[in-house]
Amino acid sequence: MKIRTDFVTNSSSSSFVVARKSELTDKQKAAIIKFVEENFLGEKILSPESTDEEISNVIYDESLEDSEDSIRAALKDGKSIYQGEIVFDGGGYGMTDIIQDFWNELEKVDDKTFTQIDTALDY
Repeated sequence: MKIRTDFVTNSSSSSFVVARKSELTDKQKAAIIKFVEENFLGEKILSPESTDEEISNVIYDESLEDSEDSIRAALKDGKSIYQGEIVFDGGGYGMTDIIQDFWNELEKVDDKTFTQIDTALDY
């Protein structure tokens, strides 16, 4: 357990120590891409193949009326629409959880090149 002995401000930062070889392995790179896709790029809610009725339902069900023109333009351009959230404070799945899960994935795919040393971010 970490205990701060110096002046503490209302800061939202924590320090950490990890050990890794300079180059990430291909498995670690794939884990990073997968993690980012799953946690930072949202869940697909619409695709270019979506019907006009599906598009309208999602826009109104998700309160995206202010973005309707941009959504429709992106779909017309062949892009899919993703939606997600990241919680920075308070309960739930917060940024410290995301970072910890990220490190866990890197260590899980190759613990010989990535090791968590002092990664407690909850103080």
